Amino acid sequence: MIRRKILEIQETDWILRGPHQQHHILERLNPNAYEVRIVDFPLIWDPMARRTLPRFQPTSRQSVRGKGVPARELEIYRPPFVNLPIFNIVSLVLQRFIIKSEIETFRPDIVLCFGALANINYTMKLCRRRNIPVLYYLMEDYHTLVPTALQPISFFVEAAEHKAIRNSNLNLVITEELKNFVDKVEGTRTKSRVIPGGVDLKRYEWKQEDRERIRQRFELEEDDLVLFFMGWLYEFSGLKEVALELARSPEEYQNIKLLIVGKGELSERLSQIKNANEMKSRIAMVDWAPYEEIPQYLAAADVCILPAVDVEVMKNIVPIKVYEYMAAAKPVIATNLPGIRTEFGLSKGIHFVDRPQDVPAKAMEMVDHRILVAEGKKARMSVEDNDWEVIVGQFEGVLKDVARNT
Repeated sequence: MIRRKILEIQETDWILRGPHQQHHILERLNPNAYEVRIVDFPLIWDPMARRTLPRFQPTSRQSVRGKGVPARELEIYRPPFVNLPIFNIVSLVLQRFIIKSEIETFRPDIVLCFGALANINYTMKLCRRRNIPVLYYLMEDYHTLVPTALQPISFFVEAAEHKAIRNSNLNLVITEELKNFVDKVEGTRTKSRVIPGGVDLKRYEWKQEDRERIRQRFELEEDDLVLFFMGWLYEFSGLKEVALELARSPEEYQNIKLLIVGKGELSERLSQIKNANEMKSRIAMVDWAPYEEIPQYLAAADVCILPAVDVEVMKNIVPIKVYEYMAAAKPVIATNLPGIRTEFGLSKGIHFVDRPQDVPAKAMEMVDHRILVAEGKKARMSVEDNDWEVIVGQFEGVLKDVARNT
């Protein structure tokens, strides 16, 4: 068996962020068929998270085991990093030296880029000289992630993204809406392919005792309607609007409880809403939980929510959490975002609302119609073809196609 070498490049922290699409796929590849190395970068926009990092990190190389995946160890290569505003962005230039060194010494058969906007076109230039194919994997429109404070440079980020899309050997995307975006940029429908998000179906087959234990921990009664959210608490996540709506109508929504597992820039504001509106018993927040414990929290939920505000970054994507919600046989309430609506339509256990603050009323409507269990079963059936083993098989098929054509 030929053992192919894959070099994955990203401008986020492989160890602290995720697990995302790249973690699940690359950690599951057959180690006898693929050797994988990662070049990452600890770029973190959130000031609260940045405080936990040292001011300076030297070049590092380490092996890490899969994040929540019973899989192989992967080697992580990281450039030096200056943890100060502006300097942390300038430090991205230093990643180029690691990329160049790995291309010359590791000699990859394929280079895979996940959102490496600052250095992706530099990487493609190096790879063209050596006839190494580059796959650009988009999980979102990356230029839309530029923080508000750096919006003046967003034009240059978008230009880099479009150039990378046009110059890659193949673009991989996770939704049909993202494919439409990529096809429009590159002017053809022949150089992009959809590999959707996945989920470990067996992992999310929760037990009744898990549900009872978590609900007891947070003093949730049997007749409470528990709305669940997990993930990074972005300002646009819509949770603030949901919490304020619950506080605005305490009698109407007295049995609705909000359970949140995650942290981010919205954490402090949610805590303020919880404390200022006598909502302490109605909002439960856990800033972090091990990945292997997430199915237990899902077991405690009645409805899972994705109440994101309709911002550019959310339009074309399907966050991986949606597949995990559905795998746990939980109905989902989401704002009417094009990516999710195109991917799942109206009969897959997902119910859409126009605004985040409409989530509680929609949840009550579902209770009144006694459809929670039935809609949860629909959701589970809708993602049965998204097991990671299937998704990894699709990805390996792409790798073989690329190898044949180079």
